[in-house]
Amino acid sequence: MTDDRFDVPARSAEDILATLAPSRLRHVLVGLAGLAGALLTGALWLTEPALPPATQVAFGLLTLVGATWAAFAVWALTRRGPLLARDSVVAGWLALTFATGTAAGLTVVTAQRGGLPVALALGGSLVALAAVVLTRAIRRRRELTLLKRELSKS
Repeated sequence: MTDDRFDVPARSAEDILATLAPSRLRHVLVGLAGLAGALLTGALWLTEPALPPATQVAFGLLTLVGATWAAFAVWALTRRGPLLARDSVVAGWLALTFATGTAAGLTVVTAQRGGLPVALALGGSLVALAAVVLTRAIRRRRELTLLKRELSKS
């Protein structure tokens, strides 16, 4: 028996929600990459005392970005039950935030050196890509939430 509204075989809510759980491996890899990045940039930042102030700020921000991705992975891995793409929405917001910061930093640095068009194109592309990722994650979360609500009614 199939359900024409969703074009999938009729299954229990628990069966469908079990298949929607995010890949734990993906979160482990994101966490390890964020932690490795934070440790590497943090170690470089702390062991190079004669860095220019702008480089120190950049290293601090890169360390923060890596630590944030590691914290996101810990959050996602410690949630119980299906996230219903909530993790994708949070990751999308992080990506959009960091892409916007990167674009702003590129613009400031290159404006002083005459490469503004390239920085605007590159930064704009990063922000646009992150916005697409976030939009798709929000749409997917909405779909999964509606599906869960439909399955709970039956």
